[in-house]
Amino acid sequence: MTDEDDNKRLILLIVVIVLFVAYAFGIIQGTGAAPAETIGE
Repeated sequence: MTDEDDNKRLILLIVVIVLFVAYAFGIIQGTGAAPAETIGE
């Protein structure tokens, strides 16, 4: 296991968490159809 592999796993984990939170937050706001588009704003 190299540090590079650990970094890739960490980045992937963060991305998944961010997407999940954004998706859940979109549902709470009632815009669950396209929550991903609101991340960049």
